[in-house]
Amino acid sequence: MTVEKATTEQREVHWGTVVLHQSEPRRSPLVHGVGSALGVVTGVGAISAAVIALMLVVGGLGVAMLHLVWGTVDPARSEKVVGDFLDVAPEAGTTLLVTLLLTGGAIGGLHLLGRCSRRRQPARITGGQLAQAPDELRQLMSDAVLAVEEIKGSRAFRDGMFTDLDLRAAMWDLGTRVLAAAELHEAITAAAGTDREVLSPADHQAYARARTQIEQAVQALRDAADTVVDLDSELAAAEDAARADDERGRLLAESSTRVDRLAHAHSAVAATISTPATAVTDLTEAISTRAHAYRELRRL
Repeated sequence: MTVEKATTEQREVHWGTVVLHQSEPRRSPLVHGVGSALGVVTGVGAISAAVIALMLVVGGLGVAMLHLVWGTVDPARSEKVVGDFLDVAPEAGTTLLVTLLLTGGAIGGLHLLGRCSRRRQPARITGGQLAQAPDELRQLMSDAVLAVEEIKGSRAFRDGMFTDLDLRAAMWDLGTRVLAAAELHEAITAAAGTDREVLSPADHQAYARARTQIEQAVQALRDAADTVVDLDSELAAAEDAARADDERGRLLAESSTRVDRLAHAHSAVAATISTPATAVTDLTEAISTRAHAYRELRRL
């Protein structure tokens, strides 16, 4: 089952874009390989046939022109050219015929493969068929399509939490039930309009049971869609919580780094203030002593 497109912006389904498939299209490797080989044969054959035919036509025209030119001037040469062409033409014609037969066979094989491939395609239900159902059935099917689209559009579905669920099979089963109920409703309506005696309470009861089954199935899809929406909210909340935990962890790490830096700074300062700054004071005293000695020398 695939729902090719369903627009949910206004909770409406565009039936022209909805297609339900019974199963996934099966692709045969053998058919694909044979088709590829026949395609190559067809292409090569068509090109070869065109080249051979062109050579025959051009050669024939050339020989005819040479015969006209040399026919009276050099009859022997003209006859030789014509004879050579007639000797080659049968072989070329045979090759062209064989090439055309092979190409035609390849084209026929491709046609047969195409028919086989079309037969292998799964059955399908179109939105146009569903749109012809009675209003109550069409609305139920619309709700089902929207519910499936909601499930497929959820984060949980995109993350692969429900990849093992066959939504295609569920929707195909529901679609066939809707079409069967719609056909019964149409038959009941037609019979009621022509000959009511052919109707029995069992007919209406059968339609009511079919509609009830469809309603229950659609409600189950609605419940599933609601569950997926709630799950998406939980996933989003869990992601927000994880993001908040990461942010708190980052802030704690930064705070720890600042505390370590402050402790290191305190240790560094404590190490420096525990001993006098003798290097600076000795430097200052040496400069002062030498400056004083220099001034005293100047006075002498």
